[in-house]
Amino acid sequence: MKNIKNSGCAESEMIDYILDKPNPRVCLSGQTHSDSRYWDLFMDSFDGIDNVHDYVRWPIKWEKFTKTIEKYKKLQEQYKLLKLDFWTTVSCLNVGDLPNIIEYAKNKNIPHAWAFLNTPDALNVKYKNNLTTSAKHIAPDKIAIAEDNSNQLELFIKRQDYIRKININDYFSFDENLFSIN
Repeated sequence: MKNIKNSGCAESEMIDYILDKPNPRVCLSGQTHSDSRYWDLFMDSFDGIDNVHDYVRWPIKWEKFTKTIEKYKKLQEQYKLLKLDFWTTVSCLNVGDLPNIIEYAKNKNIPHAWAFLNTPDALNVKYKNNLTTSAKHIAPDKIAIAEDNSNQLELFIKRQDYIRKININDYFSFDENLFSIN
C-alpha cells in the first residue's frame, strides 16, 4: 500500500496514480485503510480565482488547479465516499476575491471553509491599504479596521516578488498606486 501524501508527488501525479489502480487503497489525508471503499480527501488550498490564484498560490497556475478539481470531481463519481473540501486562507491579497471564491465552490458543489490570516502580519486584513479598504464591505468589523500598513505591505510584497522573481503588477491591475490610501 502506498501513502501518496508523503511520497512527494504533485497533486496531478496523485490523481494519475489513483486512476491507474483498479482497487486503490489510498487515503489522501495521509492515512491508508484496508477497506478500499474508504476515501478521505481534503483540498486545502483554494486562495483565489484566475490571476489572484496565480499570484497567491504561485507557482501553481489557475488552469492546472481547475483541471485538478475536475479530476477530483470525476473520482467522486466513481468513489461515492470521496470527500472533497476547499479551504481558503484570506489575506489582504485575496480578500477582494472572497465572494468569487465562495461562488466558485458553490457552483462546483464543494464544501468550503475559510478564515482570516493572522501572520505574516503585513498580509492581515485588519490593516488599511488599497487591497483591504476596497473589500471592507465583505466583513466591516474585521477588514480595514486598524492603522494603514501600506508601507509594510509594499516592503513585504517587494521582498516576496524578488524571491519569487515575479511582479504583483503582472497579476493584479490597479487603477492607482497600490500603496496609497485615498
